[in-house]
Amino acid sequence: MPEAPRCYGSPASRARNRWIRSSRTGANGNGSLYRIAGGRVVRRLRVDAETLPMIAPADDGVRVAGPRGRDRYAAVRLDPRTGRATAAVDLGRGRPVSLTAAGRRLCVVTGGADAVFIGS
Repeated sequence: MPEAPRCYGSPASRARNRWIRSSRTGANGNGSLYRIAGGRVVRRLRVDAETLPMIAPADDGVRVAGPRGRDRYAAVRLDPRTGRATAAVDLGRGRPVSLTAAGRRLCVVTGGADAVFIGS
């Protein structure tokens, strides 16, 4: 695995599950999420370049947020092995400003000061 480029945003971690979002965009227009373990990169997932620099790890994947169409946003769960979206929740026009694990749920705070809880 290549070394991770400069990254921004605070790393999302849960026990042995630490993820960071790259500040670089590849030639194909995609960005990357990196999983860090034991002081090295152990997994890289390609993500849309518009993905916001907010990451929330979970037992069943990693969650990110970003635009979904014009003037709409979504919180997306990614499979940590394949990088494919396994679920998405439409957040409407509320641009996410914070993601955090809240027990077994995900809490998304939007720029309109709404708190959206996802999961059971």
